[in-house]
Amino acid sequence: MYIRKKTKKRQLTYEQKLFTVNEVRLNKRNRQDVSEELGIQINSLTGWLKLYREHGEDTLHSHYEKLDLIEHTEELNRLRVDLRQFFGHTKIKFFSSLVFYAAARHIFSNASGVK
Repeated sequence: MYIRKKTKKRQLTYEQKLFTVNEVRLNKRNRQDVSEELGIQINSLTGWLKLYREHGEDTLHSHYEKLDLIEHTEELNRLRVDLRQFFGHTKIKFFSSLVFYAAARHIFSNASGVK
């Protein structure tokens, strides 16, 4: 059974989204051509155009908040070491990743005051 490897989602900047929307709106270019040329899904471009029409260009800003990893780097590294010592060097990547994720989530939720 073939399982496709999960790829990392590409996050475009506000400027890239605005440029793409303006290519279609101001330069009267075809959405399909612009999306193929820039390597963007046409559904993403269509969504950006709809957001732009309904709410203006400020809605193209990303609402994705990156966690402040620098503040917690030492604690995350300590957790990685603890996991390696606990599990040894076996190939239990999924389980150790799950435990690491839960521990990191606990750290960040306590730091932000969210429970």
